Order: sequence, then structure tokens, then C-alpha cells
Amino acid sequence: METCTVHEQQPQAICACIYEEITQQVPYDRYVELDKQMQTDDKFVPDELVRIASDCATRLTTTTTTSTLPPPTSSSSSSSSSSSGSSSSSSSIVNPLGL
Repeated sequence: METCTVHEQQPQAICACIYEEITQQVPYDRYVELDKQMQTDDKFVPDELVRIASDCATRLTTTTTTSTLPPPTSSSSSSSSSSSGSSSSSSSIVNPLGL
């Protein structure tokens, strides 16, 4: 975790995700082998770790982006209700800013 957060300056959430996924997906003996290779060659990054880091970054970026976006307008539900309601009320729901 220290290498990830301090030396690599990655957000703690990504480092925690990477750590969790490594412990679940990479057998301990394989990790020891990879760790030896990484210590020998500081430019070596195993495919397993690249994939895990990419998955975590994508997952956390999607979660952060999704949680910071305003709630979507309910155009799909308004279109189903517009068939039973008047057309003037559905246009104000679909386009509440009049754009």
C-alpha cells in the first residue's frame, strides 16, 4: 500500500482495490515470483497486475463519475407516461430547461 500510495502517488481507493484484487486473483506463490521479478527489473510490470490496476481504475473512475453526475432526467419514464398524459406535460419533463 505504501509503494502504491506514496511512491506511485495513487489514490488510496485505487491502491486498496488493487491490493484486494491481487489477494483474490493471484496465488501467493505466483505473487512471490512476480515480486522477485519486479525487484530485479524495476520496469517489469506483470500482465496480471496491469489488468488488475486497469480494472480498478476503470471501476473507481466510473463509480466516482456516476456519483458526481446529477441524477438523470426521467425521459424514458416520461415517454411511457406521455402516452397516457398530455403532450404539453411530457415536453416540459423531457426538456425542463426549454433547450
